[in-house]
Formats: sequence, structure tokens, C-alpha cells
Amino acid sequence: MQTHRLRVAARATTSLASLLLAAFTVHAVEVVDGPTLTMDPNGRTPLAGVVELTTDTPVEAQLTITFGSDTRTVSFPGASQQHFLPVLGLKPDRTYTVDVELVPGGPVGTLFATTAPLPSTFLRSCPVSPLQERKRDTPLLTASVEAAGGRRMP
Repeated sequence: MQTHRLRVAARATTSLASLLLAAFTVHAVEVVDGPTLTMDPNGRTPLAGVVELTTDTPVEAQLTITFGSDTRTVSFPGASQQHFLPVLGLKPDRTYTVDVELVPGGPVGTLFATTAPLPSTFLRSCPVSPLQERKRDTPLLTASVEAAGGRRMP
């Protein structure tokens, strides 16, 4: 009789252990599509891009963007299956490494973001006045100083 009880207790313990193991077994995240990187996705942002990927289960994503010794990591909280991750803050005429990682799930790929040099006419199309000329020619500043009864600084 006591042997029978031990067998039942052993079976119950084994079944409980199997259930716990099944409950805590981590499902490996599968990338269904991507990752892909599209630079200048709307035709107006040549120094930006978007990374797209689809996973089989909702997860968070993270990008590590590197150029030379400059590395920054951008996390995107909120688990999702469809990921559209902006790549911002790029400078012209460079090639960046973009490492894509899922949390949980780990690394899923490395992409390269290349930005074109600025056009030679870039600065000519955006005239900038020297600061002193702006101060002297700003009617709002002049009116404010005069209204306050003060005198204008040279």
C-alpha cells in the first residue's frame, strides 16, 4: 500500500514538473519578413530611414546605429508583430551599421544605411544673416526696447 502511494506521489510530482517546464519554456521568436531598411522613405527625408520587420509573436525591438566610434542604441517599447522603426539623426555622406535586435529574441540582422552628400547648392538655397545684422534689422526687438524706455545697444 505504501509503495502505491509513493508511485502516485512520484507521478504527480513529475506531471507538475512537466507542466511548469511547459509553462516557462520560451518560444523562439521567428522573423516572418525582413528586416529591411528603406532610406528616405517619403522622398523628403534623405537623412532618415525606416526598418521594417514582421515577427510571429509580439516582441519589442531595438536598433543599434554605429558610425566609427559613435554608437547609439534606440529601444522601441511596446510589443508588436509589425515593426516600423525610424532611423533618425543621420549625417550626410556616411555609411552606418544598423543592428536589429528583438527583446526577447536577440539579434536578427545587420543592415547598412548610406546617406548621400548634401547638394552643392544646399547652403545657397538657405541664406543666413549674420547675428548682428539680424539684431539691428529686427523691428520687433527695436520696438520692444523703445517701448521699455531703454536705448538700443550698438
